Amino acid sequence: LVGKITKVEEHYVELELAKGMKVRAVKSTIGEVLSGKPAAPAND
Repeated sequence: LVGKITKVEEHYVELELAKGMKVRAVKSTIGEVLSGKPAAPAND
């Protein structure tokens, strides 16, 4: 999954995957944190 981290807790992070669509993930499952310019939206 690719998203924006919007909240950090002790064991969890909240990710925004799309506008208004947020999920919680276990922090230890985060593989890489990228910074900089956001990626262009996909053309689904």
